[in-house]
Amino acid sequence: MLVPAESPPLPFAAYDAAKRARIHSMLGERLTSYAGDRECGAPSHADAELIKQGAVRHSRADRSILWTHVHKCAGSTICELAKNNSEHMTALMHNCNLCVDNTRVCDTQLEQRPMPTLCAERKPGRVQSGECPSTSAFVGSVSCSERRGMMATSSFMGQERFVDDHMCADELVHGIMLREPVDRLVSNTAFAQRRGWNTSAEEILALVEPGGAPWTRHGSCTAKQCLIFEHSSFAYDNMYVRTLIGPLAMDLPIGNVTRDHLAAAKARLSAYEVVLILSEFDVQSVQLLDRFGWAYESLATEMNAAPDDAPPWEFSDEQLGKLAAANALDYELYCFATRLAAARTSDSRLNLPV
Repeated sequence: MLVPAESPPLPFAAYDAAKRARIHSMLGERLTSYAGDRECGAPSHADAELIKQGAVRHSRADRSILWTHVHKCAGSTICELAKNNSEHMTALMHNCNLCVDNTRVCDTQLEQRPMPTLCAERKPGRVQSGECPSTSAFVGSVSCSERRGMMATSSFMGQERFVDDHMCADELVHGIMLREPVDRLVSNTAFAQRRGWNTSAEEILALVEPGGAPWTRHGSCTAKQCLIFEHSSFAYDNMYVRTLIGPLAMDLPIGNVTRDHLAAAKARLSAYEVVLILSEFDVQSVQLLDRFGWAYESLATEMNAAPDDAPPWEFSDEQLGKLAAANALDYELYCFATRLAAARTSDSRLNLPV
């Protein structure tokens, strides 16, 4: 069981030097990387069963990879590894995301419903080809038949938003990487600030006040589209759980993510073939070799990205504690993910030749 949300451990200490260097090299960011991990304790019987069931091995065969690119969890690094391993993908993708899988939603449609069908103002065939009209953005769940059409040109796809209603297991093999939840929140804030989001720590904390709508119109929102993850409560209110429960997450007010949603997120995560923890990437990347068939040499390649500037301010320990308390369900999901990632890694080590 997690430490109660009302009493998170303080202060938030930095990762050890090796893990911190790995995070910096993979993300190209110069931040204080926090190691605010909670005491996870022993897994529940239900969690242990999910982890055991998820150990069943499935061959990739001719399935495409759909990578759940949680914002600020090194999805761009995974995209580069996919390119290094000669995965074929549409040239117009950014961070290996098709237009229906990016982080934007059409601002003009938020007043009606944040999820109109598929891709706004699209023309026939353009979504499947990966071509994104200038005013289009992700707006709904992609069906298995639509995803099948995308596979014709993409053996690897990044999905930098919530997951679809269906996993399409016959067509797709799934992977994800998570990091310590508060660490991701700090990274998200600094990244958004560098992209013009003029906000304060107090305004960030207001984004997790229960009862509010998960959409805001700050920062780089325009008449046509808005960054949904960086500048909204979605990014700060149990984003891991919201990401894994699918389109339903878009309509949940702040504070309305429940333990039922957490259970659904755990069940979805247990079906992923690859589950990685960012700070353990060096050890756990063996999963990519085993389950995706990616060459080991390319996995060791550093991104060598020039570090971004440090943020203009950092959260105090008290503010980090409040963010941690608001994201208690994400911490529990993160605990589950760490166990699942360890089990996947152990299985991959046993499966590969010495």
